[in-house]
Amino acid sequence: MNIRLANKFDIVQVIDLIKAFIHSANLNNKIKDNIDYTYVNQLYHHCILGGGLGLVAEKDGDLVGMIAGIKSPNIWYVDDIALREIMFYIQPEFRKGRVAYKLLTKYNEHAQELLDKGNINSYTMTNTEQLHKIDYSRFGYNKVEETWAVGI
Repeated sequence: MNIRLANKFDIVQVIDLIKAFIHSANLNNKIKDNIDYTYVNQLYHHCILGGGLGLVAEKDGDLVGMIAGIKSPNIWYVDDIALREIMFYIQPEFRKGRVAYKLLTKYNEHAQELLDKGNINSYTMTNTEQLHKIDYSRFGYNKVEETWAVGI
């Protein structure tokens, strides 16, 4: 298993992972059935070209998982830029092993480098209950909030 930075050549397989993520997450059908893949492509390239961070897990040339975060300003404090995880997905057949651990560990290493260089002030993770329940405190995270939604 190879964990590496995502690149522009991964886009076709990344779209497949995004589709699998969307259909396995607890989103309503309006979202699932109306994904704008032009926008997804733009967002992906924004992340990998400096507006965030993207890593993939690759086995025998096939992508089996990915994690991505996007740089986002803090609404309350203009000088705070956080790297906010927007997708963490591993194909079901690879969830029993250590792929998630390896992917998250490598993501944290890159995020910490961005933090140390002053490119971001913090980095965050989200838990999608239907896909995985990870105790992020094991990786140095503190639980700050929970998000509840209507309409998704």
